[in-house]
Amino acid sequence: MPIMKTRTLAALSAALLLPLAGLSCMDDPAAAASDPLMESAVSGIILPSYRNLDEAAADLVSACEDVEDDPDADTVIAAQTAWRRLRSVWKESEAFLWGPVKTEHLDTIIDFFPSDPAAIEAEISGVATISAAYLDSRGANKKGLPGIEYLLFDGTPVTALSGSARRRAWLLAAAESLKNETEKLLEAWEPGGGNFAGLVTAPGSGGSPYATPGEVRGELIGGLVFLAERIADQKLGRPLGNFTAGIPQPDSVESSYSDGGLDDIQSNLRGILYVLNAGYEGTSDLSLLGAVRAANPAAAGALESALVQAQLAVSLVPPPLEAAVISSDPVPAEAAFTAMKALKARLAVDLAGSLSATLGFNPNDGD
Repeated sequence: MPIMKTRTLAALSAALLLPLAGLSCMDDPAAAASDPLMESAVSGIILPSYRNLDEAAADLVSACEDVEDDPDADTVIAAQTAWRRLRSVWKESEAFLWGPVKTEHLDTIIDFFPSDPAAIEAEISGVATISAAYLDSRGANKKGLPGIEYLLFDGTPVTALSGSARRRAWLLAAAESLKNETEKLLEAWEPGGGNFAGLVTAPGSGGSPYATPGEVRGELIGGLVFLAERIADQKLGRPLGNFTAGIPQPDSVESSYSDGGLDDIQSNLRGILYVLNAGYEGTSDLSLLGAVRAANPAAAGALESALVQAQLAVSLVPPPLEAAVISSDPVPAEAAFTAMKALKARLAVDLAGSLSATLGFNPNDGD
């Protein structure tokens, strides 16, 4: 993932107090009780998303096993499809990139950007025994989603994979190593495992890193604001050249081997929508958007409109993104950047503002 200035969402959370309409905001850790808003978010989207992620990782392993056994066009295309599905679920989950995924550095292992093709090729040309355990010990730039993307999409992958048993072995081991990480992430959240879900839904309880509902809701809102800002600045602004005196930087586009930079952004935006709604379909009353509608219907409408406009603007950028930013007509990409900045503002103003939340200073804020 693009490297941003160091600032944890926990620091932002400390600055957020969210007395939601109809929801008790207890500040006494001794009076810890389940937080309905966070229960809805965890059960409606966070846990289902991490379960889907682990399932998609298992599907990718299966597809890569087929490539190893029979490396032809059909099996490689099936593996590419499985990778795209896993990538999509992961990018949706970036809307809540906090908790174990950060504290255990799993996001860096799963999605280190950029990958290092030269280092991967050196390993494939080497003599070390290739296994998931071996890849677990290797640098993040040789594996994860970007490393697997390189093997599945660069050049003529059918020819490359069919002609090298070690290449196929590296692909499968990378998929298995990635599955190990998605399993760790799910286990950390599952009630029957590390039960971070329980610590999130009952702030102030023993072992919870959150003293009050305001703190953990701060993670939820802060995650959305920071993701919108990251899309604007890192995924659109940087490739457009906004930080390099107007000189486009197409190499900074993620998922370029699969031409998936725009797909990544749309998945991010779906993730924001799912968190706002506390689910994949419809809007729960016990959700961030439901709370805004109850407190300020006009603000809720402005927020929903900004999200729709951002999705539309990104859909109008001609793929691939790395070509769009160096096109003679970069206007669609620039319009998407502007729409993302507007969405970030609406999240910070209409979401946080309507719920009486105060966002702390963000050093990545270029506004």
